Amino acid sequence: MAMRIAIADDRREDLQRAEKILHNAAKNRKLECEIMLYCHSGDLIWDVEDGMKFDLCLLDIEMPWPDGFAVAREIAGKDAAHRIAFLTSHPEYSIQGYNYNIWRYILKPEMEERLPELLELAAEEETLRVRRTVTLHMGKKLVHIDLESIHWMHVEEKYTYIHTVNGIYKIYEPLGTLLDKMHSPDLLRAEKAYAVNCREVQEVDIGRLLLRDGTEIPFARKRTKEMKQYFLNYWKENG
Repeated sequence: MAMRIAIADDRREDLQRAEKILHNAAKNRKLECEIMLYCHSGDLIWDVEDGMKFDLCLLDIEMPWPDGFAVAREIAGKDAAHRIAFLTSHPEYSIQGYNYNIWRYILKPEMEERLPELLELAAEEETLRVRRTVTLHMGKKLVHIDLESIHWMHVEEKYTYIHTVNGIYKIYEPLGTLLDKMHSPDLLRAEKAYAVNCREVQEVDIGRLLLRDGTEIPFARKRTKEMKQYFLNYWKENG
């Protein structure tokens, strides 16, 4: 299946340059890619609102409104892309980008070198993503869950509730057993009765993790320093 890639940049020469680099990189690596270009960022938002999904979105930050941050917020809010990367001439924007779960940053002067690397990494991750699923018994039914769709999990009585993009699954298995089955580096057991997808965490506070959808996941206050260090390392490694 072809990877679907969106590129949004109001500078047409940068847009066409990025497309050419990705097209050549895909050809050299024998990858199938569908590349969609957006000179007006609002057009990308309209497509996202119409249900369009992408494997990778490359966004210029400095665009006439909506700018890259606003577009990233819209895409992330609708879970419309597996990866969002910023194209920018200003590395100082990287701190602000953590609020939008940005996967990578590419400086425009380095596009010829970095974009082929980015495409190869995205293709590798996409191959793994297809395999990163788990099949579970839910009563008399079997359910097949994409691990990336999981936001958080919690235990109530003898059941584990898995909160995902597609709804909540009630599974009659211990949380620890499910985490062993999933074996995902992104899923963290924050507390005895709670686990969280680290990619959904937006803020670490005293005794709580705040997710992008506003959910608060509690943990022991004495572990606050440990949690802050954990997510500093996680965000540094994963963007």
